[in-house]
Amino acid sequence: MQYKYLLHEQDYIDFQLYSASKSEDIRRKKRNGWIGLTIGFGVVALLCFLAGMMPYTVGWSTAALMVLLFYPTYFMWRYKRHFENYIRKSHKNRFGESVILEVHPDHIFTKDRTGEGKIYISAIDQINATSKHLFISISSGLTLIIPKKDIDSEQLKEELRALDIPIHEELDWKWK
Repeated sequence: MQYKYLLHEQDYIDFQLYSASKSEDIRRKKRNGWIGLTIGFGVVALLCFLAGMMPYTVGWSTAALMVLLFYPTYFMWRYKRHFENYIRKSHKNRFGESVILEVHPDHIFTKDRTGEGKIYISAIDQINATSKHLFISISSGLTLIIPKKDIDSEQLKEELRALDIPIHEELDWKWK
């Protein structure tokens, strides 16, 4: 069966955020920044307290508390903003582009304005499904982004399962 869909800016952003949420490096940066800043501000507050500088102690303690409470939210907002800017600059000519996808017994055929491609089933590493997208990861490092709203996603998933390709579903995934 042939599937035709359009890729928009938000589709690319959602893919970047999904990939980032699975990255151990990004999790480590978030954790280390959160702990490091909280402890750092706390130590400065403690030093100010020991030196008898109460106004500074209150200020640094407040900063430590604010970091403790709000750093994860800030971190995620900052990364989202970074990816939005990156996508706008690097993929701006691809927004609204029509893509055709066909599933065959031994390969997946794709076609867009830049050309055609054949992806062998054996080259597919994994398929991840969120509530809005299917992400087909290929061993070369590329990923096909398929927005569910434009296609019959259940039909496509059945075709892929029939080829013994497991689909990892995370229907409740959100950038957080």
